[in-house]
Amino acid sequence: MAEMATAELESYLSEARIADLVTLHEDGSPHIAPVWYQYQPGKLFVMAHTSSVKVRNIRNDPRVAISIPKPDYPYKYAVIEGTAKVTNRILNKMIMGISIHYRGPETGEVFARELIAEGGMVLIKVSPTRTLSWIDD
Repeated sequence: MAEMATAELESYLSEARIADLVTLHEDGSPHIAPVWYQYQPGKLFVMAHTSSVKVRNIRNDPRVAISIPKPDYPYKYAVIEGTAKVTNRILNKMIMGISIHYRGPETGEVFARELIAEGGMVLIKVSPTRTLSWIDD
């Protein structure tokens, strides 16, 4: 078992994986939600509906954690702790990018256009303060 090298970790974070985003309720208890994300060096973006629990929690307390496991051999995971900010900046571009990343060019574009047309979406920008990784070598 070893920690992933920086290049390997960045490659791993760039893959389309379902991540678990942990936010904190007002009473400090955790809330966990599976999310799609897009990694860019030094940050992660998650799209969410403005009325979602995760968005409400982040507006109250910006501390978050994200777990990104690879459930088959060779096992890997990354855990990112950090702070999150809810934003509309580059919203449509990121919705399109994330949707295509997870659903492919044709289906992803149709899905993104539907989300954009419905409205009510925001981005969660996560700025990591600590990153842990592990690979079963």
